[in-house]
Amino acid sequence: MIQKLRALVRIGIIAIMAFLLNLMPQFMLSASAASVSGFRPGNIMSDAVMGNYNSMTLAEIQNFLTIRGNCNNRDYNLYRQLTIRYPGITWHWQNGKFVCLAEERFGDGLLVGSGQTAAEIIYQAAQDYRINPQVLLVLLEKEQSLISDSYPNSFNYRTATGYGCPDTSACNTRYYGFKNQVRNAAALFRTVLNGGWSNYPAYRSTYIRYNPKANCGGTYVYVENRATAALYRYTPYQPNSAALNAGTGLGNACSAYGNRNFYVLFTRWFGSTQITSSRAPIVTSTVKPQATPLKSVPISKNSTNRNYVILPKKNPEAVALNAHSNGNVQLWTKNRSKNQQWRITYNKRTDDYTITNVATGKVLEVYRGFMVPTAKVQVNTNSQLCSQRWKIVSTGDGYYEFIPACSGRYAIYTYSNKTTIGTNLALWNLINSDTQKFIVIYSD
Repeated sequence: MIQKLRALVRIGIIAIMAFLLNLMPQFMLSASAASVSGFRPGNIMSDAVMGNYNSMTLAEIQNFLTIRGNCNNRDYNLYRQLTIRYPGITWHWQNGKFVCLAEERFGDGLLVGSGQTAAEIIYQAAQDYRINPQVLLVLLEKEQSLISDSYPNSFNYRTATGYGCPDTSACNTRYYGFKNQVRNAAALFRTVLNGGWSNYPAYRSTYIRYNPKANCGGTYVYVENRATAALYRYTPYQPNSAALNAGTGLGNACSAYGNRNFYVLFTRWFGSTQITSSRAPIVTSTVKPQATPLKSVPISKNSTNRNYVILPKKNPEAVALNAHSNGNVQLWTKNRSKNQQWRITYNKRTDDYTITNVATGKVLEVYRGFMVPTAKVQVNTNSQLCSQRWKIVSTGDGYYEFIPACSGRYAIYTYSNKTTIGTNLALWNLINSDTQKFIVIYSD
């Protein structure tokens, strides 16, 4: 699919090149702290993550667009210069500023300025095609920088997700329009997830090139799942070693960045592209362990100096919270090893708790402070961040919810409501669910 620089050249205006350098995604122009170390060409994203269509509510999508966007560009001189210099492109100026994606409305076709909000279109497409809205948000940034652009234009919107824009020919005009682009992209991903055609099918080893130029070469890649097959159907190239070694910067003349940038953006904004799963059977029991629950009040020094085991309500006899060596916190066979022991420390000044893993000395945190549904819960070095502090709240029935101090809207839950070995912990909306309830017992 298209990138801004390549796509806009097709307009035929040579002078637009200088303008585009300012519009290209920032992560394409310089390296950042985002890591590509976890990128795997055969498993860019799991099927479960791509199909997690309830990962964000409509309000959360709107909030994400508002926070990530820059809707306060009031440079009227820039607006005048752009409209004079590029008469074939329009910018929406209203109420003394550029209108960015978070505040724009779109109708059918090329209509801009009235109709549905971008958030409404993204949410509806996610629900209709059962595709993670986070995938669509990343796609909009990867293809046209629409999430971060403070002055997007009509060209950006008409090819918003790059759908119908192959690298070797002009874009197909039948797919023009923001709503059209978002819905067609979601439909393509759902088609492949359902087992439909992909030029790089799942569960097969296929030769995938590094670049549209054949002489740049490629490698055979075993595509491990349908979500990865869908991403290659959308952007049919893998990053070469130069692109990966560049981190988030530029590689060489044979580098292609689409799937690398998709991975970088998704992990930067939403956490892992994977859900760890296990085929181990769910062990069920109606017998509750003898527990001494931690009260949701300031704990004494004596209590602070003890270690605890934290068990999910749905399967307390079989599994416990475990800190993995890679930093993930997941359910694992209950064995009371030091990886399953936690030191809970009350913070008097902030009236919350720090939860430290005994084996690693690292504290429980929300990955990168992302207060959004499905954000990963992990352990990391204690930096005194609010994403590393927790409210431990009694539900009144012997169980406790762990709510991040940064936001009272979410609580820890077992991902996808599973209680099998290997299930990761994440955030979800606070809904008084059994998957958000835990037992806290002494480890000794």
